[in-house]
Order: sequence, then structure tokens, then C-alpha cells
Amino acid sequence: WFDSLAGPAQSEPIVVEGVLAEDGALTPAGVSLVIRAHRVRLGDRALECARACGGIRVSVTGAMAAGRASAWRAGRRIRCAALLRHPSVFHNPGGPDERKALARRGVALAGSVKSAALVEVVEDSRWLDALAAQARAWARRRIADSVGPWSARSAAVATAILIGDRSGLSLE
Repeated sequence: WFDSLAGPAQSEPIVVEGVLAEDGALTPAGVSLVIRAHRVRLGDRALECARACGGIRVSVTGAMAAGRASAWRAGRRIRCAALLRHPSVFHNPGGPDERKALARRGVALAGSVKSAALVEVVEDSRWLDALAAQARAWARRRIADSVGPWSARSAAVATAILIGDRSGLSLE
């Protein structure tokens, strides 16, 4: 659908509507979101899927991104305007293939959103998803407060073990 909607040289943002597959993760560049797209639109061309169109990982940049990350929790339906592309492939011998790694996680496209103001929460998650998101947020805060002052690395490992959030882990 991406190639038919946008063409090979996309220069306009595609409006993506879908459900967040995981909580927004803080990164050095902003916030990373994984969206299970249900509806996409470029200008007057639109595609609505009975099932998900696919997974899209977008990076939200700008000064407001970190402050809004707590609003982007798994299960919430969002709408955003993103510049999309196929994931990069590095042809380094022995190096990992990022496209295959993302595909195994259900992510087919990558992209960027230039401002958090372009990400709108359209619908809140179901009560059980919202409760789980609150529990994950509480765990992140408690681990950061109790373990973080001694070692940010240890806090990231504890968070990954307890709630599966690996966003604070380095490649090492």
C-alpha cells in the first residue's frame, strides 16, 4: 500500500491513523512510536484497512516530544502526519539487517514526525490497556527513582526485565 499510495519518492507527509503497539519510548532524538496502522491518507488518496495495514515505527522530534511521551501509551488510537520510508538497509558484511529485524517485530515502514503537535490522540485505550499502561509508567518512575541515582544502566536493565521496556538499554 505504501508504494501505491506514496510512490518511490515521497516528499509529502502521509496521515496515519492507528493503534499504538507499545508505549512511546524516549530516545536521544525524541520519542519512538510503533503504530499498527488502520487508515492512511495522502492528499485525496486514502486507504482504509479492515485489518491493520502494517506496523510503522516513527520518530517524533522537536522540543515538545519528551513532554508528551507519557500520553502515547499502548492501546491508544492516534493520528499523525509522517514522512514514511522503507527501513534502511546497510550492506555491511556481517552486519545486521535492520529491515528483517523490524519485520520480525511486525514493523514494515519507518518514518519521522517533525513535531509532537502533529500527533493527536484520537481515542483512549480500553480500560484494561489503560490500567496496564499506568502500571508500566509507575514501574518506570519507581525504578528510575530508586535505582537510577546509583546507575542508569542498572535502572534500564531492571526496567527491561520487569516490564519488557528495552528503550533505555544501549546496544552494549
